[in-house]
Amino acid sequence: MRKFDDSFYKLANQISKVLEQNDDGSERKDWEVQKEQLENLMRFEDRFKQEIYRSIQTREIYKKFIITTVQNNILSARPFFRERAKVFSGKITPAIKDGDYETLKTFKINYKFISFIKDNWKGTFPRKGQEYYELVLETRRLLIENSLPLAVNIAKKFYKGTPNSHLDLMDLINICVVGLISGIDKYSVEEYSKVFRSVCIGRMKGGMVEDYSQTLMHFYPSDKKILYKANIIRHRDKIDGENVDALTKRLNEILKEDKKEGKNVSRESIRVSELMRLMNAASTVSADNSPGDDGEDEQVNVYTYTKDQEADVEQDVERKDTLAKVLSACDDLSTLETKILKLKGISI
Repeated sequence: MRKFDDSFYKLANQISKVLEQNDDGSERKDWEVQKEQLENLMRFEDRFKQEIYRSIQTREIYKKFIITTVQNNILSARPFFRERAKVFSGKITPAIKDGDYETLKTFKINYKFISFIKDNWKGTFPRKGQEYYELVLETRRLLIENSLPLAVNIAKKFYKGTPNSHLDLMDLINICVVGLISGIDKYSVEEYSKVFRSVCIGRMKGGMVEDYSQTLMHFYPSDKKILYKANIIRHRDKIDGENVDALTKRLNEILKEDKKEGKNVSRESIRVSELMRLMNAASTVSADNSPGDDGEDEQVNVYTYTKDQEADVEQDVERKDTLAKVLSACDDLSTLETKILKLKGISI
């Protein structure tokens, strides 16, 4: 297991957590704050929609949206609506294909569509619409900041529970933040519930598995899940990578357990030869020397371009923060002090 100092997590938690209190001065629970912010966000989005749809200009904006999405890919329109996949494929997709913007106006939109409307508006934006737009921006920002500790925690657990890869902790945190924002924009239930947390976590984990499993070969989602589980088992149970028989046996046991628990299992079992084929194909690039060398003595291979996994992430963050403070302090130096530092070979 890779170790990571909890002080970084505590620092991120302190920076990102929004502290709010009840009227009586008692501290509110995180889920209460999150519930209020999410429901406010969806209400402000709906109010914005009601105000803007009074203008005939929205008809042209929807026409432009349909043309834009059809030219690219209909699926690229999915992130713009706060609707479930079933509603999108069954109702929104046919409306886009038919150019039926009136039907599209009946579906719930999110921040992404609101930004599209704002960016394509001609002339002065309606005053009420601008007010609700700013409320959407602020409420969404607070909701994201209040939920950042969850993203850091999920990334930290994934980082400590998986073998070394091309991703470091900061990469995983970035992926989780993107998943968090996606979950916030796509949550479609009218009121807050535990489903919201599950939606966000699902998108975070999905993004991490996708990026963690990147290879030069294309794999079907079912194969990626098998590879991911196999790597977890090999790392957790300390199974030798060359002992594919033992790994396959343990993997099949886990798949059977998942099926009994009612989890979504892409396949019930896998043969040794299949797992061996997937593991061999999952290599990103060869770690051996490349066919050509850039120099006579220097050999270039995959490790030349990968990050040092032993580097202390927390120290790197502290170093960058210290450097930023030093550079900021240099702005207050006098001309004489600056010249003296330059004479000593220090460039500011």
